[in-house]
Amino acid sequence: MSRPDTDMLSVLSAELSQRLKELMDQALLRFIQPNFASQFARHAPELAKFRETIAHIDSKDDIEFLRSFRESVPTTDYEPYRPYIAKFFATDCNESDHDIWQTSKDLSNISAFSSHVASPPVSVTSPFRWQRLITILFRSLAGPKDVLRGRSKLQDVADLLGKQLDLWIPGKTDPYAISLVKSYRAFFILNALFALADRQVTTVRFLFASVFVNFLQDYPRPGKYGPSARTLEKHFTPNPLRAAELREIGPPGIQGWAICVWPDLKKFIGITGGPAAASVPKVTHVLGPSVVMQSPCYASSECYIAVPYFNGDPNTDFKVVPVDAVTEYLDVNSDEPSERVLSAWELVTGGHYEPVLTTRNGLWRYRLGDVITVKGFAPDDGLPVINYLHRRNGSLGLAYGSTCTESQLTDAIVSASKRWIGQIIDFTVVADDRDTPVTYGYLVEIGGEIGKDAKMATHQTFEDLMKNNEFRVAFWQGRARKATIRLVEKGTFKEYRRQKCEKANISMGQVKVPIVLSDLSFKEWLLQKVIVEL
Repeated sequence: MSRPDTDMLSVLSAELSQRLKELMDQALLRFIQPNFASQFARHAPELAKFRETIAHIDSKDDIEFLRSFRESVPTTDYEPYRPYIAKFFATDCNESDHDIWQTSKDLSNISAFSSHVASPPVSVTSPFRWQRLITILFRSLAGPKDVLRGRSKLQDVADLLGKQLDLWIPGKTDPYAISLVKSYRAFFILNALFALADRQVTTVRFLFASVFVNFLQDYPRPGKYGPSARTLEKHFTPNPLRAAELREIGPPGIQGWAICVWPDLKKFIGITGGPAAASVPKVTHVLGPSVVMQSPCYASSECYIAVPYFNGDPNTDFKVVPVDAVTEYLDVNSDEPSERVLSAWELVTGGHYEPVLTTRNGLWRYRLGDVITVKGFAPDDGLPVINYLHRRNGSLGLAYGSTCTESQLTDAIVSASKRWIGQIIDFTVVADDRDTPVTYGYLVEIGGEIGKDAKMATHQTFEDLMKNNEFRVAFWQGRARKATIRLVEKGTFKEYRRQKCEKANISMGQVKVPIVLSDLSFKEWLLQKVIVEL
Protein backbone atom coordinates (compact mmCIF):
# COMPACT_ATOMS: atom_id res chain seq x y z
CA MET A 1 0.00 0.00 0.00
CA SER A 2 1.52 3.32 -1.06
CA ARG A 3 1.81 6.10 1.48
CA PRO A 4 0.24 9.51 0.82
CA ASP A 5 2.41 12.40 -0.21
CA THR A 6 3.46 14.40 2.78
CA ASP A 7 1.66 17.68 3.47
CA MET A 8 4.22 18.96 5.97
CA LEU A 9 5.25 22.60 5.97
CA SER A 10 8.93 23.50 5.95
CA VAL A 11 8.32 26.94 7.48
CA LEU A 12 5.57 28.22 9.79
CA SER A 13 3.53 31.21 8.70
CA ALA A 14 3.18 34.07 11.20
CA GLU A 15 -0.44 33.13 11.80
CA LEU A 16 0.29 29.43 12.35
CA SER A 17 3.26 30.26 14.56
CA GLN A 18 1.00 32.36 16.80
CA ARG A 19 -1.61 29.61 16.95
CA LEU A 20 1.09 27.12 17.93
CA LYS A 21 2.38 29.44 20.65
CA GLU A 22 -1.10 29.80 22.13
CA LEU A 23 -1.61 26.03 22.07
CA MET A 24 1.69 25.35 23.83
CA ASP A 25 1.13 28.12 26.40
CA GLN A 26 -2.25 26.70 27.35
CA ALA A 27 -0.85 23.19 27.70
CA LEU A 28 2.11 24.39 29.76
CA LEU A 29 -0.17 26.27 32.16
CA ARG A 30 -2.32 23.15 32.60
CA PHE A 31 0.74 21.25 33.77
CA ILE A 32 2.82 23.69 35.82
CA GLN A 33 0.15 25.66 37.68
CA PRO A 34 -1.31 22.65 39.56
CA ASN A 35 2.12 21.04 40.02
CA PHE A 36 3.58 24.21 41.51
CA ALA A 37 1.94 23.06 44.76
CA SER A 38 3.71 19.67 44.72
CA GLN A 39 6.44 18.71 47.20
CA PHE A 40 9.10 18.81 44.50
CA ALA A 41 8.12 22.29 43.30
CA ARG A 42 7.95 23.61 46.89
CA HIS A 43 11.32 22.27 48.04
CA ALA A 44 13.65 21.36 45.15
CA PRO A 45 16.70 23.69 45.00
CA GLU A 46 16.49 23.66 41.20
CA LEU A 47 13.21 25.62 41.36
CA ALA A 48 14.33 28.12 44.04
CA LYS A 49 14.72 30.98 41.56
CA PHE A 50 11.31 30.22 40.06
CA ARG A 51 9.68 30.23 43.51
CA GLU A 52 11.34 33.55 44.31
CA THR A 53 10.17 35.08 41.05
CA ILE A 54 6.61 33.85 41.49
CA ALA A 55 6.50 35.32 45.00
CA HIS A 56 6.87 38.82 43.52
CA ILE A 57 4.24 38.60 40.78
CA ASP A 58 0.52 38.06 40.57
CA SER A 59 0.29 34.25 40.42
CA LYS A 60 -3.00 34.57 38.53
CA ASP A 61 -1.30 36.46 35.71
CA ASP A 62 -0.78 33.68 33.15
CA ILE A 63 1.56 35.71 30.97
CA GLU A 64 3.87 36.53 33.87
CA PHE A 65 3.68 32.97 35.18
CA LEU A 66 4.83 31.59 31.81
CA ARG A 67 7.53 34.23 31.44
CA SER A 68 8.86 33.37 34.90
CA PHE A 69 8.91 29.68 34.02
CA ARG A 70 10.86 30.22 30.80
CA GLU A 71 13.35 32.59 32.40
CA SER A 72 13.83 30.94 35.78
CA VAL A 73 13.46 27.17 35.46
CA PRO A 74 16.71 25.39 34.46
CA THR A 75 16.90 22.10 32.63
CA THR A 76 17.01 19.07 34.94
CA ASP A 77 18.16 15.47 34.81
CA TYR A 78 17.36 12.43 36.95
CA GLU A 79 19.31 13.39 40.04
CA PRO A 80 17.02 16.10 41.52
CA TYR A 81 14.13 13.64 41.46
CA ARG A 82 16.02 10.69 42.97
CA PRO A 83 15.09 11.28 46.67
CA TYR A 84 11.45 11.84 45.74
CA ILE A 85 11.40 8.66 43.66
CA ALA A 86 12.90 6.72 46.58
CA LYS A 87 10.18 8.08 48.85
CA PHE A 88 7.47 7.11 46.37
CA PHE A 89 8.63 3.49 46.24
CA ALA A 90 9.38 3.18 49.96
CA THR A 91 7.36 0.57 51.84
CA ASP A 92 6.04 3.24 54.21
CA CYS A 93 4.86 5.55 51.40
CA ASN A 94 1.37 6.66 52.41
CA GLU A 95 -1.49 8.76 51.18
CA SER A 96 0.02 11.96 52.53
CA ASP A 97 2.74 11.61 49.90
CA HIS A 98 0.34 11.74 46.96
CA ASP A 99 1.64 15.16 45.94
CA ILE A 100 5.35 14.28 45.58
CA TRP A 101 5.45 15.43 41.95
CA GLN A 102 1.90 16.23 40.95
CA THR A 103 -1.26 17.41 42.63
CA SER A 104 -3.67 16.29 39.92
CA LYS A 105 -6.44 13.87 40.93
CA ASP A 106 -6.67 12.52 37.36
CA LEU A 107 -6.40 8.72 37.65
CA SER A 108 -5.46 8.46 33.99
CA ASN A 109 -2.04 9.94 34.77
CA ILE A 110 -0.05 7.91 37.28
CA SER A 111 3.57 8.60 38.12
CA ALA A 112 5.97 8.52 35.19
CA PHE A 113 8.41 6.48 37.22
CA SER A 114 6.05 3.55 37.78
CA SER A 115 6.67 2.37 34.23
CA HIS A 116 8.24 -0.93 35.32
CA VAL A 117 4.73 -2.34 34.92
CA ALA A 118 4.93 -3.49 31.32
CA SER A 119 2.17 -3.93 28.78
CA PRO A 120 1.61 -7.42 27.38
CA PRO A 121 3.43 -7.76 24.05
CA VAL A 122 0.73 -9.57 22.07
CA SER A 123 -2.62 -7.88 22.05
CA VAL A 124 -5.48 -6.28 20.30
CA THR A 125 -5.31 -2.51 20.61
CA SER A 126 -7.00 -1.19 23.74
CA PRO A 127 -7.48 2.27 25.29
CA PHE A 128 -4.29 3.37 27.07
CA ARG A 129 -6.11 5.28 29.80
CA TRP A 130 -8.18 2.23 30.67
CA GLN A 131 -4.95 0.27 31.03
CA ARG A 132 -3.56 2.86 33.48
CA LEU A 133 -6.73 2.72 35.56
CA ILE A 134 -6.50 -1.06 35.72
CA THR A 135 -2.91 -0.68 36.96
CA ILE A 136 -4.11 1.41 39.88
CA LEU A 137 -6.98 -0.94 40.70
CA PHE A 138 -4.76 -4.00 40.53
CA ARG A 139 -2.22 -2.45 42.88
CA SER A 140 -4.92 -1.67 45.41
CA LEU A 141 -6.13 -5.28 45.30
CA ALA A 142 -2.83 -7.15 45.21
CA GLY A 143 -0.87 -4.86 47.53
CA PRO A 144 2.45 -3.11 46.97
CA LYS A 145 4.58 -6.03 48.14
CA ASP A 146 3.29 -8.35 45.43
CA VAL A 147 3.14 -5.87 42.57
CA LEU A 148 5.63 -3.04 43.05
CA ARG A 149 8.37 -5.38 44.20
CA GLY A 150 7.49 -8.00 41.60
CA ARG A 151 6.63 -11.71 41.60
CA SER A 152 9.31 -13.29 39.46
CA LYS A 153 8.56 -17.04 39.42
CA LEU A 154 5.96 -18.63 37.20
CA GLN A 155 4.33 -20.41 40.14
CA ASP A 156 4.25 -17.16 42.17
CA VAL A 157 2.53 -15.50 39.25
CA ALA A 158 0.13 -18.39 38.95
CA ASP A 159 -0.83 -17.96 42.61
CA LEU A 160 -1.37 -14.25 42.01
CA LEU A 161 -3.39 -15.02 38.90
CA GLY A 162 -5.52 -17.40 40.87
CA LYS A 163 -6.48 -14.56 43.22
CA GLN A 164 -6.75 -11.58 40.88
CA LEU A 165 -6.75 -12.97 37.33
CA ASP A 166 -10.26 -11.81 36.57
CA LEU A 167 -9.03 -8.29 35.75
CA TRP A 168 -9.02 -7.97 31.96
CA ILE A 169 -8.42 -4.99 29.71
CA PRO A 170 -10.97 -4.87 26.87
CA GLY A 171 -9.40 -6.06 23.63
CA LYS A 172 -6.42 -7.83 25.21
CA THR A 173 -5.78 -11.53 24.69
CA ASP A 174 -4.61 -12.12 28.25
CA PRO A 175 -5.38 -10.96 31.82
CA TYR A 176 -3.69 -7.79 32.97
CA ALA A 177 -1.97 -9.62 35.84
CA ILE A 178 0.38 -11.29 33.38
CA SER A 179 1.86 -7.94 32.41
CA LEU A 180 3.28 -7.68 35.94
CA VAL A 181 5.51 -10.72 35.52
CA LYS A 182 9.21 -9.85 35.73
CA SER A 183 10.63 -13.26 34.89
CA TYR A 184 11.73 -12.83 31.28
CA ARG A 185 10.88 -16.27 29.98
CA ALA A 186 7.72 -16.69 32.07
CA PHE A 187 6.47 -13.36 30.72
CA PHE A 188 6.87 -14.56 27.14
CA ILE A 189 5.44 -18.02 27.71
CA LEU A 190 2.32 -16.76 29.49
CA ASN A 191 1.63 -14.14 26.85
CA ALA A 192 2.23 -16.64 24.07
CA LEU A 193 -0.08 -19.15 25.72
CA PHE A 194 -3.05 -16.79 25.67
CA ALA A 195 -2.22 -15.32 22.26
CA LEU A 196 -1.85 -18.70 20.53
CA ALA A 197 -5.15 -19.87 21.96
CA ASP A 198 -6.91 -16.89 20.36
CA ARG A 199 -7.24 -17.35 16.59
CA GLN A 200 -8.83 -13.92 16.12
CA VAL A 201 -5.86 -11.71 17.04
CA THR A 202 -5.80 -8.69 14.70
CA THR A 203 -2.93 -6.64 16.13
CA VAL A 204 0.44 -7.70 17.50
CA ARG A 205 2.01 -5.11 19.76
CA PHE A 206 5.57 -5.12 21.08
CA LEU A 207 7.61 -2.26 22.47
CA PHE A 208 10.55 -3.13 20.18
CA ALA A 209 10.60 -5.25 17.05
CA SER A 210 13.70 -6.97 18.43
CA VAL A 211 11.72 -8.19 21.45
CA PHE A 212 9.29 -9.89 19.05
CA VAL A 213 12.25 -11.84 17.69
CA ASN A 214 13.11 -12.96 21.23
CA PHE A 215 9.46 -13.87 21.72
CA LEU A 216 9.67 -16.15 18.68
CA GLN A 217 12.75 -17.83 20.13
CA ASP A 218 10.73 -18.69 23.25
CA TYR A 219 7.79 -20.11 21.29
CA PRO A 220 6.07 -22.55 23.68
CA ARG A 221 6.61 -26.20 22.85
CA PRO A 222 4.16 -28.97 23.82
CA GLY A 223 4.80 -30.30 27.31
CA LYS A 224 3.90 -30.02 30.96
CA TYR A 225 4.25 -26.73 32.77
CA GLY A 226 3.88 -27.97 36.33
CA PRO A 227 1.36 -26.97 39.00
CA SER A 228 0.98 -23.45 37.58
CA ALA A 229 -0.99 -24.95 34.69
CA ARG A 230 -3.84 -25.83 37.06
CA THR A 231 -4.26 -22.18 37.98
CA LEU A 232 -4.54 -21.24 34.32
CA GLU A 233 -6.91 -24.01 33.26
CA LYS A 234 -10.07 -22.15 34.21
CA HIS A 235 -9.24 -19.50 31.62
CA PHE A 236 -9.08 -21.95 28.72
CA THR A 237 -11.71 -24.03 27.01
CA PRO A 238 -10.37 -27.27 25.49
CA ASN A 239 -9.98 -26.69 21.76
CA PRO A 240 -8.51 -29.77 20.03
CA LEU A 241 -9.00 -28.23 16.58
CA ARG A 242 -6.90 -25.18 17.47
CA ALA A 243 -4.26 -27.40 19.06
CA ALA A 244 -4.07 -29.54 15.93
CA GLU A 245 -3.86 -26.44 13.73
CA LEU A 246 -0.93 -25.06 15.71
CA ARG A 247 0.90 -28.38 15.61
CA GLU A 248 0.52 -28.50 11.84
CA ILE A 249 1.80 -24.92 11.41
CA GLY A 250 4.78 -25.61 13.65
CA PRO A 251 7.20 -23.17 15.27
CA PRO A 252 8.18 -19.84 13.65
CA GLY A 253 10.32 -20.20 10.57
CA ILE A 254 8.33 -20.02 7.37
CA GLN A 255 7.55 -16.70 5.70
CA GLY A 256 4.16 -15.43 6.83
CA TRP A 257 4.08 -17.74 9.87
CA ALA A 258 2.11 -15.14 11.85
CA ILE A 259 -0.68 -15.05 9.26
CA CYS A 260 -0.95 -18.83 9.42
CA VAL A 261 -1.33 -18.65 13.21
CA TRP A 262 -3.63 -15.59 13.22
CA PRO A 263 -5.49 -15.35 9.89
CA ASP A 264 -7.10 -12.02 10.88
CA LEU A 265 -3.78 -10.34 11.69
CA LYS A 266 -3.61 -6.91 10.04
CA LYS A 267 -1.08 -4.82 11.95
CA PHE A 268 2.20 -5.05 13.83
CA ILE A 269 2.85 -2.16 16.22
CA GLY A 270 6.38 -1.79 17.54
CA ILE A 271 9.47 0.39 17.41
CA THR A 272 11.47 -0.47 14.32
CA GLY A 273 14.12 2.24 14.49
CA GLY A 274 17.24 2.70 16.59
CA PRO A 275 18.53 -0.56 18.09
CA ALA A 276 15.48 -2.45 16.78
CA ALA A 277 16.28 -1.71 13.12
CA ALA A 278 18.53 -4.74 12.79
CA SER A 279 15.61 -7.09 13.60
CA VAL A 280 13.19 -5.69 11.01
CA PRO A 281 14.07 -8.17 8.19
CA LYS A 282 13.37 -11.10 10.53
CA VAL A 283 10.10 -9.56 11.69
CA THR A 284 8.86 -8.85 8.17
CA HIS A 285 9.73 -12.41 7.15
CA VAL A 286 7.65 -13.90 9.98
CA LEU A 287 4.74 -11.48 9.52
CA GLY A 288 4.47 -11.77 5.76
CA PRO A 289 3.77 -9.02 3.20
CA SER A 290 0.12 -8.41 4.11
CA VAL A 291 0.75 -7.20 7.67
CA VAL A 292 1.25 -3.45 8.07
CA MET A 293 4.06 -2.36 10.39
CA GLN A 294 3.64 0.80 12.43
CA SER A 295 5.57 2.43 15.24
CA PRO A 296 3.42 2.94 18.35
CA CYS A 297 4.69 6.40 19.19
CA TYR A 298 7.78 8.31 20.24
CA ALA A 299 7.83 7.98 24.00
CA SER A 300 9.95 7.36 27.05
CA SER A 301 9.45 6.05 30.57
CA GLU A 302 8.58 9.62 31.53
CA CYS A 303 5.65 10.17 29.16
CA TYR A 304 4.24 9.98 25.67
CA ILE A 305 5.83 12.61 23.44
CA ALA A 306 4.69 12.15 19.85
CA VAL A 307 2.30 10.06 17.78
CA PRO A 308 2.78 8.57 14.29
CA TYR A 309 2.24 11.08 11.50
CA PHE A 310 0.25 9.21 8.88
CA ASN A 311 0.66 11.82 6.16
CA GLY A 312 4.32 10.83 6.17
CA ASP A 313 6.01 7.55 7.12
CA PRO A 314 4.25 6.27 10.29
CA ASN A 315 7.33 4.22 11.18
CA THR A 316 9.67 7.20 11.41
CA ASP A 317 7.63 10.45 11.34
CA PHE A 318 6.11 11.57 14.66
CA LYS A 319 3.97 14.57 15.48
CA VAL A 320 4.85 16.07 18.88
CA VAL A 321 1.63 16.54 20.85
CA PRO A 322 1.23 18.34 24.22
CA VAL A 323 -0.89 15.66 25.87
CA ASP A 324 1.38 14.15 28.52
CA ALA A 325 4.07 16.85 28.29
CA VAL A 326 5.08 20.11 26.74
CA THR A 327 8.26 19.56 24.76
CA GLU A 328 10.94 22.21 24.45
CA TYR A 329 14.28 21.80 22.75
CA LEU A 330 18.04 22.30 23.01
CA ASP A 331 19.92 22.88 19.75
CA VAL A 332 22.64 20.21 19.82
CA ASN A 333 24.73 22.06 17.20
CA SER A 334 24.46 25.50 18.78
CA ASP A 335 27.41 27.37 20.25
CA GLU A 336 25.07 29.11 22.68
CA PRO A 337 24.91 28.04 26.36
CA SER A 338 23.08 24.76 26.93
CA GLU A 339 20.38 26.55 28.93
CA ARG A 340 19.09 28.29 25.79
CA VAL A 341 15.81 26.39 25.58
CA LEU A 342 13.76 26.71 22.39
CA SER A 343 10.00 26.50 22.02
CA ALA A 344 8.26 24.57 19.25
CA TRP A 345 7.65 27.67 17.12
CA GLU A 346 11.38 28.50 17.18
CA LEU A 347 12.48 25.27 15.52
CA VAL A 348 13.99 25.05 12.04
CA THR A 349 13.30 22.25 9.58
CA GLY A 350 16.35 20.01 9.37
CA GLY A 351 17.69 21.13 12.75
CA HIS A 352 18.92 18.64 15.33
CA TYR A 353 17.58 19.04 18.87
CA GLU A 354 17.42 17.38 22.26
CA PRO A 355 13.86 17.24 23.68
CA VAL A 356 13.25 18.82 27.09
CA LEU A 357 10.06 17.71 28.87
CA THR A 358 7.74 19.41 31.32
CA THR A 359 5.22 16.72 32.12
CA ARG A 360 1.75 16.44 33.53
CA ASN A 361 3.25 14.09 36.12
CA GLY A 362 5.58 16.68 37.59
CA LEU A 363 8.90 16.75 35.71
CA TRP A 364 10.29 20.23 35.10
CA ARG A 365 12.33 20.81 31.94
CA TYR A 366 13.66 17.28 32.08
CA ARG A 367 16.41 16.54 29.53
CA LEU A 368 15.60 13.39 27.63
CA GLY A 369 19.07 12.75 26.18
CA ASP A 370 17.77 11.91 22.69
CA VAL A 371 18.59 13.68 19.45
CA ILE A 372 15.75 14.29 16.99
CA THR A 373 15.56 16.13 13.70
CA VAL A 374 12.64 18.30 12.61
CA LYS A 375 11.06 16.94 9.43
CA GLY A 376 8.57 19.79 9.13
CA PHE A 377 5.36 21.14 10.66
CA ALA A 378 1.78 19.87 10.52
CA PRO A 379 -0.33 22.23 8.39
CA ASP A 380 -3.39 22.15 10.65
CA ASP A 381 -1.87 23.24 13.97
CA GLY A 382 1.83 23.86 13.29
CA LEU A 383 3.03 21.12 15.65
CA PRO A 384 6.51 19.86 14.71
CA VAL A 385 6.94 16.50 12.96
CA ILE A 386 10.17 14.83 13.99
CA ASN A 387 12.40 11.81 13.35
CA TYR A 388 14.34 10.12 16.13
CA LEU A 389 18.08 9.97 15.38
CA HIS A 390 20.06 8.64 18.33
CA ARG A 391 21.04 9.16 21.94
CA ARG A 392 22.94 12.40 22.47
CA ASN A 393 25.77 10.73 24.37
CA GLY A 394 25.38 7.38 22.66
CA SER A 395 28.54 7.35 20.55
CA LEU A 396 31.87 5.89 21.55
CA GLY A 397 34.29 8.74 22.11
CA LEU A 398 37.33 6.73 21.11
CA ALA A 399 40.96 7.68 21.63
CA TYR A 400 41.10 9.58 18.37
CA GLY A 401 37.96 11.55 19.18
CA SER A 402 35.81 10.18 16.35
CA THR A 403 32.13 10.19 17.21
CA CYS A 404 30.08 8.18 14.75
CA THR A 405 26.48 8.47 15.89
CA GLU A 406 24.26 5.57 16.88
CA SER A 407 22.37 6.01 13.62
CA GLN A 408 25.56 5.71 11.56
CA LEU A 409 26.74 2.68 13.51
CA THR A 410 23.35 1.00 13.06
CA ASP A 411 23.00 1.78 9.36
CA ALA A 412 26.47 0.41 8.67
CA ILE A 413 25.92 -3.00 10.27
CA VAL A 414 22.35 -3.39 8.98
CA SER A 415 23.51 -2.69 5.44
CA ALA A 416 26.42 -5.12 5.75
CA SER A 417 24.27 -7.85 7.24
CA LYS A 418 21.70 -7.71 4.46
CA ARG A 419 24.38 -8.21 1.83
CA TRP A 420 26.98 -10.41 3.50
CA ILE A 421 26.36 -11.69 7.03
CA GLY A 422 22.80 -12.95 7.35
CA GLN A 423 19.71 -12.12 9.36
CA ILE A 424 20.62 -10.11 12.47
CA ILE A 425 18.82 -10.89 15.72
CA ASP A 426 20.58 -8.22 17.79
CA PHE A 427 23.86 -6.37 18.05
CA THR A 428 25.79 -3.92 20.17
CA VAL A 429 29.02 -1.95 19.80
CA VAL A 430 31.90 -1.95 22.29
CA ALA A 431 35.31 -0.32 22.30
CA ASP A 432 37.68 -2.83 20.70
CA ASP A 433 41.01 -2.13 22.40
CA ARG A 434 42.82 -5.33 21.42
CA ASP A 435 45.00 -3.23 19.12
CA THR A 436 45.82 0.44 18.69
CA PRO A 437 44.13 2.69 17.97
CA VAL A 438 40.90 1.71 19.68
CA THR A 439 38.03 1.12 17.27
CA TYR A 440 34.36 0.20 17.08
CA GLY A 441 33.80 -3.47 17.89
CA TYR A 442 30.49 -4.95 16.70
CA LEU A 443 29.12 -7.95 18.61
CA VAL A 444 26.41 -9.49 16.45
CA GLU A 445 23.95 -12.37 16.84
CA ILE A 446 22.43 -13.79 13.69
CA GLY A 447 19.59 -16.19 13.00
CA GLY A 448 20.13 -18.98 10.52
CA GLU A 449 23.33 -19.67 8.62
CA ILE A 450 26.17 -17.21 8.18
CA GLY A 451 26.69 -15.90 4.63
CA LYS A 452 29.50 -17.58 2.69
CA ASP A 453 31.16 -14.21 1.98
CA ALA A 454 30.51 -12.80 5.45
CA LYS A 455 34.08 -11.53 5.79
CA MET A 456 33.24 -8.89 3.19
CA ALA A 457 30.99 -7.25 5.80
CA THR A 458 33.97 -5.69 7.56
CA HIS A 459 35.00 -3.83 4.42
CA GLN A 460 31.48 -2.60 3.68
CA THR A 461 31.02 -1.42 7.27
CA PHE A 462 34.30 0.45 7.00
CA GLU A 463 33.18 2.19 3.78
CA ASP A 464 29.89 3.24 5.40
CA LEU A 465 31.61 4.63 8.51
CA MET A 466 34.07 6.53 6.30
CA LYS A 467 31.13 8.73 5.30
CA ASN A 468 31.53 10.33 8.74
CA ASN A 469 33.96 13.22 8.26
CA GLU A 470 35.58 12.91 11.69
CA PHE A 471 36.17 9.19 11.27
CA ARG A 472 37.56 9.63 7.77
CA VAL A 473 40.03 12.34 8.83
CA ALA A 474 41.11 10.30 11.86
CA PHE A 475 41.68 7.23 9.67
CA TRP A 476 43.89 9.03 7.13
CA GLN A 477 45.87 10.54 10.02
CA GLY A 478 46.49 7.09 11.47
CA ARG A 479 44.29 7.71 14.52
CA ALA A 480 41.56 5.24 13.53
CA ARG A 481 41.27 1.76 12.07
CA LYS A 482 38.58 -0.43 10.58
CA ALA A 483 35.72 -1.52 12.81
CA THR A 484 35.70 -5.18 13.80
CA ILE A 485 32.77 -7.61 13.65
CA ARG A 486 32.47 -10.65 15.91
CA LEU A 487 29.54 -13.06 16.00
CA VAL A 488 28.19 -14.37 19.30
CA GLU A 489 26.30 -17.52 20.23
CA LYS A 490 22.61 -17.83 19.46
CA GLY A 491 20.48 -16.71 22.38
CA THR A 492 23.16 -14.38 23.74
CA PHE A 493 21.07 -11.22 23.66
CA LYS A 494 18.00 -12.98 25.01
CA GLU A 495 20.14 -13.99 27.99
CA TYR A 496 21.46 -10.41 28.20
CA ARG A 497 17.90 -9.12 28.57
CA ARG A 498 17.11 -11.72 31.21
CA GLN A 499 20.16 -10.76 33.25
CA LYS A 500 19.34 -7.05 32.94
CA CYS A 501 15.82 -7.71 34.24
CA GLU A 502 17.16 -9.53 37.29
CA LYS A 503 20.06 -7.18 37.95
CA ALA A 504 18.00 -3.99 37.82
CA ASN A 505 14.77 -5.54 39.19
CA ILE A 506 12.78 -4.23 36.25
CA SER A 507 10.31 -5.74 33.83
CA MET A 508 11.15 -7.03 30.39
CA GLY A 509 9.37 -4.06 28.81
CA GLN A 510 12.07 -1.68 30.02
CA VAL A 511 15.05 -3.62 28.68
CA LYS A 512 16.63 -2.89 25.33
CA VAL A 513 20.04 -3.75 23.98
CA PRO A 514 22.04 -0.52 23.73
CA ILE A 515 23.63 0.30 20.39
CA VAL A 516 26.73 1.39 22.30
CA LEU A 517 27.52 -0.68 25.39
CA SER A 518 29.47 1.05 28.16
CA ASP A 519 28.87 -1.46 31.00
CA LEU A 520 32.26 -3.18 31.40
CA SER A 521 30.89 -6.24 33.20
CA PHE A 522 28.40 -6.97 30.43
CA LYS A 523 31.09 -6.26 27.83
CA GLU A 524 33.32 -8.93 29.33
CA TRP A 525 30.38 -11.34 29.52
CA LEU A 526 29.48 -10.75 25.86
CA LEU A 527 33.07 -11.23 24.74
CA GLN A 528 32.97 -14.70 26.28
CA LYS A 529 30.09 -15.52 23.92
CA VAL A 530 32.08 -14.76 20.73
CA ILE A 531 32.25 -17.73 18.34
CA VAL A 532 33.89 -16.23 15.27
CA GLU A 533 35.42 -12.97 14.02
CA LEU A 534 34.83 -11.83 10.45
